[in-house]
Amino acid sequence: MRNHSIEFKDAEQRNRFKTLISKPMSACRYPDNNVMIKLGIRDNMVRLLNTLGWVELVRPMRGFENFTYEFLSPLSFTKDRSRSDYPNHRVPFRLLNVD
Repeated sequence: MRNHSIEFKDAEQRNRFKTLISKPMSACRYPDNNVMIKLGIRDNMVRLLNTLGWVELVRPMRGFENFTYEFLSPLSFTKDRSRSDYPNHRVPFRLLNVD
């Protein structure tokens, strides 16, 4: 298992993490290399972005994959049904080994 130095809070987070890493992840950063290649515009886009100093935008975002898995694995939502006027909903998460 690729846990990238994540200190899991409990077995539930570890199990969610295992489930998440078994699923494919697509980078969502624009512009998308595969789409630009299919459209036949990649070389022109790279030239334009290089001129603007933004060529980093076409590089894959693999560095954020680990943060995404770590953030999503303990994420949960607790709905406070005791007060309807000002509910105290909670969304706990963990990132960089900190709750």
